[in-house]
Amino acid sequence: MFRKNALIRCEGYIPRPLGRLKRICTPSQTTLREQHTPLLAAGLLIRNVSSLFVVFTLVMGALLFMGCPTDPPPDRGDAFNSGLTGTWSADFGNGYIDTYKITDSTVTEEGTGAMAHSTGSIEYVYNFSSIAGVIIVKFTTYTDDLSSVLPSYSLVGRYSAVYFNNLTATSVKLGTATDLSKNYMTESTDASVTTLEDAKERFKPTNINLWGGELTGAGPLTKQ
Repeated sequence: MFRKNALIRCEGYIPRPLGRLKRICTPSQTTLREQHTPLLAAGLLIRNVSSLFVVFTLVMGALLFMGCPTDPPPDRGDAFNSGLTGTWSADFGNGYIDTYKITDSTVTEEGTGAMAHSTGSIEYVYNFSSIAGVIIVKFTTYTDDLSSVLPSYSLVGRYSAVYFNNLTATSVKLGTATDLSKNYMTESTDASVTTLEDAKERFKPTNINLWGGELTGAGPLTKQ
């Protein structure tokens, strides 16, 4: 009888834990877990977005530190001879006065008589030595005192050159490239070309004798 009752008590005791186990999956608790799931997902999303933002910030910071790539500076040839900077002038008599104003970026010629008036931006430099060379310029303005006897023409936008020689602290020989085969009093002696590459070829050091590079007969200009 004792064993039977004990068995009965055991059989009556077994459903209780089963009932408790079932309560783990009751509808109310399932709903609570489902309510937490979106919150967990949102937390993961925020954490991922924050991580991406940190990575993005680090990448942008690295790019700013390294700097954006830039185009290389244009090839200007040899270094500009700073001894040329200043105003140089000479009075050749009979109303012929020639004046050059030179900076590290422009050459301006202001003359009277049969002299040209021009301004050109410095585009390329050949130094033959520490006291001689040629500066290739692109004309931005140009007029000529011979316009009354020569056909009108414009050299603006074309490339020419200014030769220099015997440079000292107080004097220099200067002359714009010239077609020496022509008579400057009756026809244009212009030696300009349309492109920088053509100018670099025409006025290169080995052609110094072809376009007035020796400055034959040219007197020195004095620094003002």
